[in-house]
Amino acid sequence: MSISSAENEQNSSGKRDHTRKGLPILLMVAATSFLGTFLISAVNIALPAISNDFAFSAVELSWIVTSFLLATALFMLPAGAWGDRYGSSRLFKLGLLLFTLSSLFCWLAPTGWWLIAARFLQGVGAAFTSTTGQVLLVSSFPANKRGQVLGISVSAVYA
Repeated sequence: MSISSAENEQNSSGKRDHTRKGLPILLMVAATSFLGTFLISAVNIALPAISNDFAFSAVELSWIVTSFLLATALFMLPAGAWGDRYGSSRLFKLGLLLFTLSSLFCWLAPTGWWLIAARFLQGVGAAFTSTTGQVLLVSSFPANKRGQVLGISVSAVYA
């Protein structure tokens, strides 16, 4: 009787440890999911100011939005394959680095075309983090918690 209770304590503590170790991953994946989606639409608010600062036409302004979406669409499938080949964690970290540096480049962009290029790099980073983030969540949580964890991650997109 004491052996089975010890096994239950070990199993339950193992699950708690597994969940506790996965919590930072969940928070990071949820944050990157939110930011990726937020930056698609938030830039629309800044378009009039960007147009004034860089003297962009409506067509040129549309590339600020389109470049992010284009890069994300182009790099989603390759990111999945690269995550399988080189490791999801490694590619997620690379995507996070790309996303962060390109955000800095957006802020420091001397011309509108630099801004468009930086937004393209942001889209690449977003593709890397969104593709590999789900894999990291599935591998970081036990099967009975995956639905809940994936639900939290997806809800961060719409927060």
